[in-house]
This record gives sequence, C-alpha cells and structure tokens, in this order.
Amino acid sequence: MNRKKRSGFMPHLLALALLSALAGAACSYREDSFHEFNDIPARGWDKRNIQKFYPLIDTSGTTYDIDVELNYDNRYGYRNLYLFITVEDAGKNTVARDTLNCMLADEFGKWLGSGWGSTYQQRIPYKRKIRFRKGGTYSVSVSQGMRKDIIEGIERIGLRIYPSDSD
Repeated sequence: MNRKKRSGFMPHLLALALLSALAGAACSYREDSFHEFNDIPARGWDKRNIQKFYPLIDTSGTTYDIDVELNYDNRYGYRNLYLFITVEDAGKNTVARDTLNCMLADEFGKWLGSGWGSTYQQRIPYKRKIRFRKGGTYSVSVSQGMRKDIIEGIERIGLRIYPSDSD
C-alpha cells in the first residue's frame, strides 16, 4: 500500500492559533492590585466593629476601580445594607468619605448576587476611575451604617482594587 506522506502544515497551524489565543487572553487579563476579605463575627456585625483594609497603591498613572464584596446569608433581615467608607492615604489625609447603599435583595425579597442554598455573594461598585495622587499604603475603613447596632447575616466583607478597563 502506498500512502502519501501528510504535510506537517495543519498541526503547526493549529498550534499557532492556540498560542495566539492564549497570548491574547493573557494580554487582556488585568490582575487585581488588591483583593482581601475580612470575616465578620458569627454573633453579628457591631457598628463599632470597623473593618480595615490596607492596600498598597502604585501611582504609575493608572486609574483604578474599587468594589466592595459581601458574603451574606438568609439571617440578614433587610433588603439593603448601608456602609460608611473612609479612604485615607499614608499621611492620614482623607481621600474619600462616602455612604454606600448596597442592595442585597429585590422588592420581592429575592436575594441578588450569586450563590446557592442560604449563602450569597455580591460585588458592589464603589469608585470608578479613581486616580490616587500618592503611592503608598492606604487605609480603607468600612463600618455598617444600619439603625440596629448589631446586624446578623453578613459573613464576610471584601475590598477589591484593580486597574480600570480604559485609563
């Protein structure tokens, strides 16, 4: 039987396409500059229990987006959660001070965010395209601003800082 030798062109073309796709995906991925969670005590989040985060910021002309991330469960008794957020630079100068209204459920009581069972997670936009004037370690303080001193059902709170999509 006389078989023709197959050309090696097709496997090389496939390998080249795969490498190009991987390179494109790697170039489009932007790593978080800071991403950290703090656990909330099981007995509940006391409004005097201020959650602190200490991101190290590089001011290489980059603009950043900041998100708050929440893990919560069915014990949380409200539709929304008010957060008091203060951002300070390394010199203790206030960069931002805000009240963030986080919607955790719709008007019918259906939890927003992702999850299954009784636990949910949600990423809430806080700041967009923020430019930090100085580099260094910043302090971000987050406290709950609900009328009740201790709230149940908030399991963890996180802070995510990452480069904006388009500077």
